[in-house]
Amino acid sequence: MGNSCSNSQASLCDVVDDQIDINRTDAVESRSESIFEQSDEINLKFVLLGDSAVGKTSFLYRLTEDRFFESHVSSIGVDYKTLHFNVNEKKVHVQLWDTAGQDRYRSIAMSYIRGADAAILMYDITRASTFQELSQKWMVDLKNINDNTVIGILGNKTDLEATRMISTQNGKLLSDQEGAVKFTEISAKNSAKEDLLLIFQEIVEFVLKARH
Repeated sequence: MGNSCSNSQASLCDVVDDQIDINRTDAVESRSESIFEQSDEINLKFVLLGDSAVGKTSFLYRLTEDRFFESHVSSIGVDYKTLHFNVNEKKVHVQLWDTAGQDRYRSIAMSYIRGADAAILMYDITRASTFQELSQKWMVDLKNINDNTVIGILGNKTDLEATRMISTQNGKLLSDQEGAVKFTEISAKNSAKEDLLLIFQEIVEFVLKARH
């Protein structure tokens, strides 16, 4: 997932930065960029964690570009997008890092947990192993590296309800056990971008309140 642009990728790179008030539901766009500290700005770092093929990258692109790709190559290393908000007359920039879920890239993913304000852990509701790995692997790594990180948990692929293996109740139970500030189920394929933004905003709001 490089940042170079070909003609077919222009819409991914030539995007306009809109801003969103955290108390409104205006549109928000994103772009990959470096964030520089300024006195009137707040910079947050979020990471997406979970096994390979649970839909982390699809979630990232639905959230930021309102697009879904039926076929997708597994992430290698990390990638990120930046979401921009206006909160209490301050500009809030949230870097959302998409980490690879394969074990061979685990050490890379772990390095991006350090300094993260929040972690969004994702599992596939049709694959029980991805749910089990949240508590047996990802939560263990997260707590060992950064025990103060705010946690959100998402069950993805509700569009595949017929093959569901993990109940909503079990997802909520895990969320309560792990102290997550947000749990919900989504479909990166079918969920509206605006609905995903509202979920994301709730986690941002909690992080900002915890800072004061």
